[in-house]
Amino acid sequence: MNLDQLHKVLLEIFNKLKNDYLETSSDYFTQTRSFVFNNFYSVKPLVSIDSSLKKTFLFIDAGFKIYELDVALIIPIQISGLFRDENGLLLSIDKLFDKPVVDTFIIYASRKRLGDEYVFSIDIKCLTDRTLLFETESDCIETSNDLNKLVAELVTFRKHRAPRFFSKITKYVEGLIEIAYGLKLREFLKKTYGYEPVVVYDGTLLRWFSIRRRGFNIDGLDIISEILKREAISVIDELMNVIGLSKTTKFTTIARSYGLFSSYSNTWTSSRGLYTDINIDGLKLVVEKLLEVLNKYSALDFIDETIKVFNRIVYDKHGVYVSRFPITSDFTNVFVADLYSKNQVIGLK
Repeated sequence: MNLDQLHKVLLEIFNKLKNDYLETSSDYFTQTRSFVFNNFYSVKPLVSIDSSLKKTFLFIDAGFKIYELDVALIIPIQISGLFRDENGLLLSIDKLFDKPVVDTFIIYASRKRLGDEYVFSIDIKCLTDRTLLFETESDCIETSNDLNKLVAELVTFRKHRAPRFFSKITKYVEGLIEIAYGLKLREFLKKTYGYEPVVVYDGTLLRWFSIRRRGFNIDGLDIISEILKREAISVIDELMNVIGLSKTTKFTTIARSYGLFSSYSNTWTSSRGLYTDINIDGLKLVVEKLLEVLNKYSALDFIDETIKVFNRIVYDKHGVYVSRFPITSDFTNVFVADLYSKNQVIGLK
């Protein structure tokens, strides 16, 4: 490879990207979205947690590998967590309970075509006799069977369904298992020690199916409820104690977040970083601007997509939303904190 030629080509691409970005930024709709972004959020400095509040946290992460075959998906999963107590000490699961440090499962999803229909099934296999999420192997088998009944309602087995549809469902279930694991661990901590920690997941809470679906009588919350063997209403209450921390997001969100944070550089120097909150005063300006777009262009799709930047439905049957908030700890890296809510902050009727 000729490095000089590579440098030349990359420079040309970056210049084109710069010019395209500058041209796009002058567009009315792009300017509108930036205006809404800047007025929807207020910026505040991150400060140390008051030790007298006795705040506790639970950090959850999962590792998995997807093996996609013609008729099946195989996903080995390992999930674990760390507990941060009120004194700031980090404790692994084995220091808290007589439970495995890591739960290990294999999801086997089968998709077979019979005539003009597909038969789809999901099996959860535990690789140990007991796990934190499933007390015994028989519990794992029972949950797997019950889960298949729910998935059967979620999927229409018609021939027009593309293979990627079934792949998405399987990956979606994997994400819901991770959420259920964190809630189960929180339940153990509450029952055993009286702790009610905030559960922090590594990754976004915007899973597939966050858009509205037509004709389905269940959503992802029903699957979480089935895994936990709990009523949906109690699971919703637990979700209000959950945060998803996303390290990757759209470039435009990162760029706008930098612009938002840069105006608070003086505050940043005397704090641990910056975070965003809802700007109550700015919401009126946001609504007025979106109504202006609606009156001028009737651009319902644009307004809907703009609203989804800030909050969107994730469990539509149960009316659970996720709101998104940019955050930075070093003014170099921008993360997005996702929080569940029972109502949307701003919406389109």
